[in-house]
Amino acid sequence: ASQERLRPGFKSQRPHFNFLKQISYMDYRLRNLLISAILAGIVSGFLLISLPLYLAELGLDIGRIGFLFGVATLFYGILSYYLGAYSDYYGRLGIGVIFIFLLAVGTFLYGLLVFMPIALASVAFIISKVLSSASESVVGNIIKIRIADLSKKVSYGKNYGYLLFSIGL
Repeated sequence: ASQERLRPGFKSQRPHFNFLKQISYMDYRLRNLLISAILAGIVSGFLLISLPLYLAELGLDIGRIGFLFGVATLFYGILSYYLGAYSDYYGRLGIGVIFIFLLAVGTFLYGLLVFMPIALASVAFIISKVLSSASESVVGNIIKIRIADLSKKVSYGKNYGYLLFSIGL
């Protein structure tokens, strides 16, 4: 309203952002990368919510569920220290393909927990949680590096913002 008084004929408009329109103008490789990040974020979100409930259905109490998540996080922390060095030495693509396969194996193990006795299910849960966490970390970092590779210097911030938007979605 104040701009209209200062400059006659000026119509102020609210900024309009249409994600689907913006994404249609992108390079197809970048667009496919962002769509993949959206789908991976949805799967990760479902697992984050459903895994404690799933373990409670198996008969584990809240203390044991917390212990299993803690042990899996500890193993993942130790493993992730070495993943960067292997990725630098062997190349991002080879490590990425291996860890996408390991993510599928870890997710498959989640589905088999129901058919296992509690002791074996606890060990299988730790293994599948470490595999899926490590895979999400490696693939997520590869996506960030790939966005940097595909982006021009001018649009890097915008494309990285799109990635953060798609992960947070």
